[in-house]
Amino acid sequence: MLTPTQVRVWFAVCLSMAMHFPTITGHKHLMRRELQAQGGSSRRRDRRRRSRRRSSPRRRGTINVEFAGKVHGVGNNNGEFGRPEVVKSERCDKAVCHECQNRTDDGCWYGTAVGSRGEMSIAVQANSLFDSFVQEVFLSCSTSGGHYHLAVHKIKNGKIAVYVNNALVREVTSTGKFDFTFDTGTKARVRSVFVPINKGKSSSAEAKIEGKGVDESVDKCMTTKLCMNKLGDDTDAAFELRNSNHLQYKCLVSGANSLSSHLQLECTAWEVCLPAESKDILKVLLKISGASLTGSSFADKVSAQGNLSTSLDPNTCVNPAVDDPESFECECLSDMETTCGGVDEDCFKGILCGKAEICQTWKDDAGCTTLIQKSEAEISGTHSIEALRQRIQESASSGIDASLDGSLHGKCSQ
Repeated sequence: MLTPTQVRVWFAVCLSMAMHFPTITGHKHLMRRELQAQGGSSRRRDRRRRSRRRSSPRRRGTINVEFAGKVHGVGNNNGEFGRPEVVKSERCDKAVCHECQNRTDDGCWYGTAVGSRGEMSIAVQANSLFDSFVQEVFLSCSTSGGHYHLAVHKIKNGKIAVYVNNALVREVTSTGKFDFTFDTGTKARVRSVFVPINKGKSSSAEAKIEGKGVDESVDKCMTTKLCMNKLGDDTDAAFELRNSNHLQYKCLVSGANSLSSHLQLECTAWEVCLPAESKDILKVLLKISGASLTGSSFADKVSAQGNLSTSLDPNTCVNPAVDDPESFECECLSDMETTCGGVDEDCFKGILCGKAEICQTWKDDAGCTTLIQKSEAEISGTHSIEALRQRIQESASSGIDASLDGSLHGKCSQ
């Protein structure tokens, strides 16, 4: 039997315990919340592991890229780098392709985003003046693990043909991911060409080229050395400047004030970023291509002639008038400099004139026949036409040719 004093002490102890410890029911709730938190952390870890397994592992010296999206940068949750500014957009009629200069123009591929996924989108009006619509990228496969595919998320009243180094490798009419390959250690010019099936009706698509194990050095060249990232800011002005060789030439030679006001900020940012050496080389390459012409481009001149054979396919040859001078520099320049003994306009042009892969329409308008027929006295400096011919012949039978051919069967082979 407890005394009154013992009862009061016992009651005080029980009251103190009740204040400092939860009830049994409350304790169960705490345990439940603890287990739920642990389970949530576990599930999040599992999701992260699955995500990492789904993403292709990055090899040293390579990156995973989607050539799509609105802006330069990381494109999605899988760590793929978005590079919309690397894509060159063209529209083709007959046997000639023309540069796209406005994202809103009929049939121009342009970068978009669907959630965190980068895309390239296209919309073609019924009875369009153009026959096919191109997105072109320059790719490099540095390892046996590198691979590429065309990812088609939407397609309406059209087909997409994939050309690798001027050769048709795939035709797609449905959604899905479609692999294409080229030799390990080589580079490739890839053209994804949208063609309406029924021209009398509108057509559209969302499709992009993705690369796993892309040579990081090529990305660094385009991004850092040539500052293409400055033209990947999702503005109409950046799209216009990036896709026009003529405007790029004016920007570099005459400065931002020579351009329309809406282009001046983009021109300044790009021009200031470019190293002096890269700037000088781009000027030469752009001049050779025909970008220095005022008014219409080579492509416009050729198209206006109206006597082209419709059997010619502009995707099976390289047209410097609309092709990418930036990719020329990244993929071909060192070999061309070796062949020519440095940066030499006549020699560079002579190499292009001597390539079977260069479109004959460009050669005719570029005056290739006249260049080859010039006398030695008419060639300035030490690079005579005989020396030029000799260098081209030597390169065709040397390791340089193999290097050029590895760089690009379309652009750099001889």
